[in-house]
Order: sequence, then C-alpha cells, then structure tokens
Amino acid sequence: MVAPSPQPAVEAAIWLAFAPGGGHFTAVAIGPHHLLTVARVCENAPYVKLLRASEQVRTAEVVQILPPEEGDLAILRCAEELPHVLRLMPPDEFKDFDLDTPVTLVGFRDSVENALAKRAVVLHWSNVSLIAGEPEEPPPRKSQPDILPPLPRLLQVVHENEAGGPILDSRQRLIGIAGRHEAEGGTEGVVTTVDRFYERNRKWKILIGPPTATRVAKAPTMAQSFVLMHLVAAQHEEHEGTNPGTLVEHYRAALRLDASSGAAHLGLAHAKSVAGEIDEDVFRSIGRACELLPPSEWSPECADARLANLLRSSKHLHGVVTALRADLKKGRPLAEWAALGRAVADHVHAPPPDSEDPNRPRPPEKAAGRLLLWAGQPRSVIAIPSREQPDILRAAAFLLVNHAEQALFWLDDPQEDGEVESSRMETTQQLVLALRWIARCREGTYDGLLSREVAEKHGAILGKLMPGGDVFSWHAHAVAKAYHGEIESGLEDLDRAMRLLSPMALPGRWSREFPGLLPTPAQLAAVFGRVVLDQGKPELARKALEKLPMPGSDDAHGAELISIEKKLRALAGVSADVEVSPDRALLKASRQDPRAVRLARVLAFFAEADLPRERLGDLGEALPILLKLGFLREEADVVSYEPAFRARVRDLLSPDQRTAALHEALDLLLMAYLDASARERTELWPHVQETTKTAVEHQVEFVPAAELLARVGNQRARELSYAEARELLEKAHDLGSRGSAPADLCAEIDMDLGWVEVLSGTTPHSQERLERALNFYNEMAMTSTGATPHRRMARIHYSLARLAVTKSDRDAAYMNACRALEEADRGFEPGTRKAAQLYTSLAHLFLDLGDHLRARKATARIAPRERETRTDLAFDS
Repeated sequence: MVAPSPQPAVEAAIWLAFAPGGGHFTAVAIGPHHLLTVARVCENAPYVKLLRASEQVRTAEVVQILPPEEGDLAILRCAEELPHVLRLMPPDEFKDFDLDTPVTLVGFRDSVENALAKRAVVLHWSNVSLIAGEPEEPPPRKSQPDILPPLPRLLQVVHENEAGGPILDSRQRLIGIAGRHEAEGGTEGVVTTVDRFYERNRKWKILIGPPTATRVAKAPTMAQSFVLMHLVAAQHEEHEGTNPGTLVEHYRAALRLDASSGAAHLGLAHAKSVAGEIDEDVFRSIGRACELLPPSEWSPECADARLANLLRSSKHLHGVVTALRADLKKGRPLAEWAALGRAVADHVHAPPPDSEDPNRPRPPEKAAGRLLLWAGQPRSVIAIPSREQPDILRAAAFLLVNHAEQALFWLDDPQEDGEVESSRMETTQQLVLALRWIARCREGTYDGLLSREVAEKHGAILGKLMPGGDVFSWHAHAVAKAYHGEIESGLEDLDRAMRLLSPMALPGRWSREFPGLLPTPAQLAAVFGRVVLDQGKPELARKALEKLPMPGSDDAHGAELISIEKKLRALAGVSADVEVSPDRALLKASRQDPRAVRLARVLAFFAEADLPRERLGDLGEALPILLKLGFLREEADVVSYEPAFRARVRDLLSPDQRTAALHEALDLLLMAYLDASARERTELWPHVQETTKTAVEHQVEFVPAAELLARVGNQRARELSYAEARELLEKAHDLGSRGSAPADLCAEIDMDLGWVEVLSGTTPHSQERLERALNFYNEMAMTSTGATPHRRMARIHYSLARLAVTKSDRDAAYMNACRALEEADRGFEPGTRKAAQLYTSLAHLFLDLGDHLRARKATARIAPRERETRTDLAFDS
C-alpha cells in the first residue's frame, strides 16, 4: 500500500499570522495550544491573529520570547486547541545534525503582495541550504557564561511573510524557525534552531506533542484559499487605514466564496458598524460569527475586542432581537442566535475586572436580558445580579421557567421619573400589569375579568417583550374566564393561545427551537380543564367537553389532558366513546380512520332523510365509526344524520373540501342509482335532488351533477315519466353547458332529451338536439370500431322518424326508419333485450308507413321467444 503524502498534515500545522503593527508572518504549531514564530514582528503586539484556509480564525498572545542573543523566537499561546502540530527533531538527534543535510523551508511567501494582486494565498515549499553562522556574536551576558554557537544562516533569501516558517528535514520534522536578519550587506536568512527552544523550555514547561482530538488533515480547496486572500487583503488595508467600504467588499467577496467563514462575518459586521451602516446584515453577521468562531473569540479576556465590543453595544443587541424575530416569522433555524445568546451570557456573567478600564463599555443589561430571553436562556437572565437587571425582564424569565411566585416578587409598580418619557412609562406600567395578571392567574388567584381591549393590548406588548408572552397572556384570560363560569368565551381565548403554539405562529416556532420553556397545547388545555373541574358543575363540564381540544399524538403532556378529560366526562355524565361536539368528533374520526371524515363530509350533502348504507365502496367500512362517535343515528335498521352534526360539518368545510365532498357524493349516488332496484331508486331520489341542488348553489361540480341528472332522467323516461324526465334532462343540459361538459355527455343528453320530447309531444327543439347528437356519433363511428355509436345512431334515427311522422313528413320518416334499421343491424347483438325493443318499435313504424317488407325484416331480428310475447305485430298476407 502506498503511503499518503505527508504534505497536508504538515501544512495543517502551519498558520499565517498577523500582528497589529507588525504585519503578516508565518507560525507553526508545536503543541495543543502553542506555536513557534519570530519575535521581531510580534513581541510588542497586543495579540496575534492566526489564519489558515479551511480553518476558523483564532487569536493568540505572545507568552515567551527568546533573548535576542539566543535567536529570533517567540512562543504564541492560543486558547483554542490547535488541530494539528509539527513534530520536532529530538534533542539527541539534533546534536548529530549536519548543516549539509538538505532541508525545506515552508512559509506564506509574499502573501500580502499576492492578496493585493488577487492571487490565492498558499504555502510555498522551497529547498534551501544551511551554512554555519558568522563567528562574530554578541558578547554573552554575565548570567550566561557559556558562549552559544552562532545561528546557522540560509544561502537563500527569506522572502516577505516567510519569516517564522519552519525548516524541515527529509522526515518532515522541525529543525528550526526561519527569520530575516538586517545586515550591512542587506537582508539575510537566519535559522533559530530547536536546540535553543529545548534549552529554554526546561524553564518554560511548554507542552509539545499532538492534540487530544486528532483530525484528518485535508488540503484546502481553491475557494478557501481565495477566502484567505480576501481576509489578508482586508487586514492589510485596515492596518493601512483604508476606507471601511473597501473592507466591506473584501469580506462580502469572502462570504460569497465560503459562507462559513467566521472571520469574514466578524469583519463585515465591524467594518459596517465603523462606517455607520448598522443594518440586518450586521446583526446576522454577528450571530454567524458567534456560531462559527470559537468561544475564546468573544471572551472578555480576548485581546481582540472587536466581537466583544459588538456584543456590548445596546443598539446592536436590540437589532439582533428584531432580526431573530424576523427569522422566526420566516421559519429559519436559530442556531446562530443561540450561539450569540451564549456569548452575551458569558459577558454579562463575567466577573468585574480588577481595574476598571474607561475604554471598555459595560454590557447593556436591558438589551442583553431581552436578547437572552429570545435566545432561549431565561436562566441566564435570572442569574444576572439584581442591581443590574431590569425587574420586568427578570419576572418574564421566571415565568418562562414556571416560577410565578418569583415573578410576582419582582413586579413592583414603576415609579414616576421625570427623566423617563411618558409613553415609555405607560408601556412599562402596561407590562407590569400584564405580567402580574399572568403570574396571579398561574398561582390560582383570579381577580375580576379584564375587557377584550385590555386583553388584546396585553397580548400585543408581551409578545414583543418575551417569547410566548402572548401565549401566557391569552391562556391567563382563558383560565380566569373558566373560573368565573364563562366557558364559551374562555374556550375562545384558549384556542387563540393554542393557535399561537402552532408551527405557523412565532411562539410555536420559538418553542420548537428551544423546547421545554413554553407549555405545550396539552398543558394549556389541561390547566383549563382542571379549573372547570374544580367548579364541580356538570353543565360547565359538558360545555367544556364540547370544544376542549384533544392532545396531539406528539404532545409529551397528552396523558395529563386525557386524565382531565376522563374526570370531566364523569362529572358531565358523558360516556367515553360518544362525543358531544362535531369538532371533537371530526378530530377523533380522523385519528381512527381518515375515511370516516371523508364519509362524514360526503353524507352531510345528502338530503335530511334516511341515508343509504349500501354501495358506499371502501367508505362503507368507516360507517360504524360515525355511528359510534354520534354523527349518525340508527333506529330499526334506518340510519340518519344527527342534524347538529350535519350542519356543523358543512360549516367547517373549506371551499376545496366542499368541492371534493360534493364530487364524491355525486359519484356515490350515480353508481348507486345505476345498480339500484325500483324501490331503492325511490329512496335515492331525494338525495339526488339535495346533492345536485347544493352543487348548483355553490356553483361547483357542474359536470358530475349533470351526469347524475342525465342518468336519472334517462331512467325516469324508461319508466314512462316523461314530464319528470324532460325536466331532469333539461337541468342536466343547462349544467353541462355551464360546466363545459365533455362532448360525449352533451351528445347523450341531447339524444335522451330529444327522444323524451318526441314521446311527450313537446318538440320545439327536438330536431336540433337529435341532429346535433347524430353528428357527434357519426364522427365517432368514423374513428371507432365499437358498436356504441351505431346503437346510439339507431335510436336517434328512430326518434327522428317518429318526429317526422308527427309532422306528416312521410319521406323523412321513411328515410330515418331505414337508417335506424341499418344502424341497429350494426350495433345490436341479436337476441338482446334492447335490440328486441328497438326492432319491435321499428316494425310498428314500418307497418304505419306501409312497408311490410321491412317490417318483416325487423321482426325477423327479434328472438323467437321474444316474438311470441309480442302479439301486437300483425301483417297482411
């Protein structure tokens, strides 16, 4: 097996460092928290930023410096653990190291120049040669009697930004740190070897070796290298005092390449804040920076205070709350805001510094407390010292953790203050009153009921102050009304509070991001039910059972609500299976079998008469569920719909649900009517009338209604009820025209209506209807090989012949009768009942027309058994 290249692992331990006032250089990790670099550029820097492609930026500080006479070497310490380190050549091996051994210099050569020229910033590997140093060395100090050997020199030049880069042997081990030495002849490369570090580390006790958590080293992508390029360019130009607008463009370009760059987010927020452009991009970038960067970057002890200062800004924190609420409304995740909340909590809970720095702003307790509430950390608000945290926010935090008595303790009446605006004082008073009302209700103290206007105002202001404040407010009003016996109004407020916990509302989305703080819908309903139960009145319990919500299947407190409901049922004398309200019955039906809800909606559009039980298809299996829940009543094998349930089910339907229910009702009636007996059709007739009437009223499902009326009209015509059939077919024709019915259905209605008009003697439009249907079936016969169009044309020609007879047009009658006989021969199978009916009618028609030959021909088509029963056929010899 071929060993992988060691270069990614080596490069992962080499960082590009930046020291304010010193510029960019290279540093190499040798331990979990320590790096080696050159001291010349960073010994006076307040901090050092460590950058690397594919890694988040870290902040380090200079902790040790080698004396100048011993070499150019500094030790950096980083609070966060470094993912990769370089191995050092052991001391005993370094004693035998030969300067003629080939070595390699690795460093970020000309990184600033490349970044400004928009070239990728990458590590550069170069083969270099070592030579012995000059013998002239600075005189030793008195405390160092031994004269150290001169440091090795490099034959090659150490380029800009390569200073601090490691010198590696063939086994990728560190043997020294490259530096730049200004001599009379120019700049030359010098190497501070590891033996100098080993000697000093006897006193420093710096831990070297691999980190505790190892990661697989991966080479950075080109996009990540370009992100590093923009960060380097922005750092250099900020150091040179460039316009903040240029820095913003660099950071935005970096984020376009990699949105997970925490340093780019921090730089963008800082640069725009310096320029006075504090907008949503700034707030969102602060949150992303807290999410992506290590916690040490926002620590109060971090020497780079840019992020900490943003977190101490009241204007920024209030803007963050606004952006967080906007994200909740859009359904976005809140991971970045939760991380920002942890950062703010670290600041407000940090112990005060020993010496007060006048330039270090204090954390804004009010803005920080409000942000911590929305970031899901109410206990952090409680932990803030009482002298610094506003009492209203502390009371809100106690409500979120379900300590109403503590909330009441902190809710004192606000004192009048001349320096406070009257509008702000009024808002504060409203907040205190609203929070006190909630806390007293949760403690079981129910004062007089508040007006609807006050309830609306409380819900509005608390919803902006704290997450779920409107939920607490409306639930408190609901419980108070239940205590005073106003069950219907209390259930409305309870429903409003529960709807605010839905996934579509802001508090519901917040509670899913930070579970365990807001009550669940089952908890709200259980508290309401318990208050009703404490009244001990059966009539109040029954009213509560009518609209008391059912627990969700995923509600962790569903068992509590089920227990309360059982006690309410026992108090009201209602059995466990029966529901007293359609709303709850529909919900329970949907949980037992969704088809039960479909059937309840479909049957709600039938007439107020005995409902059919047969031919319901798969919906018939849901019929027992509706009987058990109280939708339907069964007496003497007759099923009827409970009127109150029927009206409520129809009222609850949305337009789409009503259309779907009507469609299924019409389909069920059509299938049932086609297969029904004469008695069953009589029973179905009122349902047909009611369903089609409802479809016309709501102007939906015209085509199914037209088809059903056409089938019923056809059947009534066969039963010789021509007047009723004509009325039904005319309605079907009208609905088909309004609903743009298919051409085949329109042709069938025209055929039946024309036939009925001929038979009933009312023929103003019969000719037009029959010819229109004839044209359709004639075209259909040209493209179809089936017998259906020929059967239909046989009927139409017979109807036209009868119509011509009534008009005394014997030629037209004779021609249509002959065509009817021809089409019947093509479309009917001999011996069938419908064939016998048509041939018998044609035989009579030919006898009336005097064509005995064709009359005999038609009679011959009738089966012998059928012919014997038709004794009315008489022919001349």
